[in-house]
Amino acid sequence: MSLRLGFGLDGSLTTQISLEVTISFRTHKQDSPGAAGETAGTPLQMPVMNSLPASAPVFSSNFDRSKDAGRQLEMNLVEHHMCVVYTILDNGDCILSGMPSEPMLAEAAALEMNDPELPGSARDTAGFLLRQNARNGILRLDGGRGVELVAQLLLTSAYDKAIKTSQQHIFLYSKGVTVEDFIKALFSAKYAEEVLSCKPCAGSGEVPLKDAFRNAYIRFTHFALHGEGNHIDTYVALAALVRGMAVQASHDEGVINIMIPITLEKERLREEIMTGILIQIHPRSMVQTPNAEKIRFFPSDCKNVRPYITILMHLDPQSATYKRQYALAKARAQAPTNPPDLVQPPSDHSHVSLVHPRYSIAVFGHSEKVYGVVHEKASFTGLLTERTVIAEHHRRDPANLAAVRRMKPTWERNEDCFHWIDVPALQVPKVIDTEKDVEDRVFITMY
Repeated sequence: MSLRLGFGLDGSLTTQISLEVTISFRTHKQDSPGAAGETAGTPLQMPVMNSLPASAPVFSSNFDRSKDAGRQLEMNLVEHHMCVVYTILDNGDCILSGMPSEPMLAEAAALEMNDPELPGSARDTAGFLLRQNARNGILRLDGGRGVELVAQLLLTSAYDKAIKTSQQHIFLYSKGVTVEDFIKALFSAKYAEEVLSCKPCAGSGEVPLKDAFRNAYIRFTHFALHGEGNHIDTYVALAALVRGMAVQASHDEGVINIMIPITLEKERLREEIMTGILIQIHPRSMVQTPNAEKIRFFPSDCKNVRPYITILMHLDPQSATYKRQYALAKARAQAPTNPPDLVQPPSDHSHVSLVHPRYSIAVFGHSEKVYGVVHEKASFTGLLTERTVIAEHHRRDPANLAAVRRMKPTWERNEDCFHWIDVPALQVPKVIDTEKDVEDRVFITMY
């Protein structure tokens, strides 16, 4: 397979891919003797172990190395050149591997997962594979990793959908799509136009999002893990766009979880025309709208204002925190606001900082009501549910659950864990959420 990146006669980025070689490449990866995909049939028909490799280069899957199945799949991917071994543990029991960024492999994976001969939606198939492998103990869902996978699945599905609607016959997933086409694909018809027509909540002017990003393009076929301490900025966005990757922040990063690179013009690529979609996933992170000035996303010597988009993806299923954030977003969306100034008050520095226009969107839920790439809300439930001892216990009556809590798999403030000590502050009764579930909805927030 060949992938050539360069600049066209007009200075724009060009990508050329040999589709014939791509197809033979993916066939070699999936169907060679002894490969993970040697069993014939579509991904829905093939055994789960055999079909995950098609989606592995796209989603930043986390193997559960405490399970034999997880280690076996990881070894299969390494054996067939779909994972890179970073190191081997001293005891030799386990390898540490991953997919740093493989544009060619991601393109082949996109073709495989979007094969028109597959039944149903291609990314529904990918979701099925991820759920099955999580259920079988191959993938880790703890620490917000399941929420992260759902977010990646939604974003990649939207990108693939936009590719299909903007191209004819032969799909080149590394070609890129306009921001407008991506927004139309990501959100349901009910909210897509509202998002495209929204005004900035920070920065100067009343320019609608679709006009601010009229000539803007995004380009990503896979996710790459960003190192700790290497803060995400427009220089990173430039490199990410060239490689066709979205940036996934480390698990302990706070404000930004995912950054999708945007180029504001079709001319020669350079930092001066780069911006991005800054995405925060809840409940993986504390809710806080990403602010480009605070996180230093744009250079300190930036001469021109550049628009950027923030998306808060609230994916936790109807928790008390979820409902509080919903009420807050609803109030902020309806609150009147005065047009903000172009510049901030002078600080201790000699120069005046620009305030870049921020288009702020908050999405609650994961159903077809808000996302244009969801066909069945229940398909994400297994990925969004934390696999704790209490959640996995099959006897759900209060007496049995209390008995499990008394064994103290985790120490929590309740009578079951702290029955042995007379400290009322540690014996807090469980608060039952009696509030009615709220509907899935998209808000254009004003802060």
